Amino acid sequence: MGNIYLYNKITLHGRKNVTFAGKNCNMEITEDNDNIYIEDYIIPKGRGKEDIKAREKIINAIYRKWTAENPEKCLFNEDLKDFIYVKFESINETVNKAARSYKSTMAMFYLTDILKNAKVIKRDKPDRNTKNQAKYTQMIIMQWEKVKLMVGVKSTNLKIQYCITSLEQ
Repeated sequence: MGNIYLYNKITLHGRKNVTFAGKNCNMEITEDNDNIYIEDYIIPKGRGKEDIKAREKIINAIYRKWTAENPEKCLFNEDLKDFIYVKFESINETVNKAARSYKSTMAMFYLTDILKNAKVIKRDKPDRNTKNQAKYTQMIIMQWEKVKLMVGVKSTNLKIQYCITSLEQ
């Protein structure tokens, strides 16, 4: 991992503790004017190309860590009463969408909670103009705290995590 987003646990002046999605968590989350600091990661708040690239790397690292801890690549969702699978397409879509916003990148640190505890908000048809949704028969919009989870349903009824984004801006 490049040092563009790794945080060396040093104390910086002007930082304050923050919460995410209204949740107290067991992670130390602090921020300054330019960055959010979570665990060993620096999440840039900016909208520049370098900031987005840094957030993409963080999201990929979170998924790598999560898949190492969850080799079956799925979790049981209580509301759906079914498993939600994390596939390559899940990672791709989420990296492309969540890296645009530092709050969506922060949401990725709650991946397990989101997959297990998100509640169904609505079921919809896939957007046929969106190439990546064309392979699904249904899209399920779910929410956990202030995080949106989209789940694609295959014709086999397999539920695939499609995208995760923060509802906070």
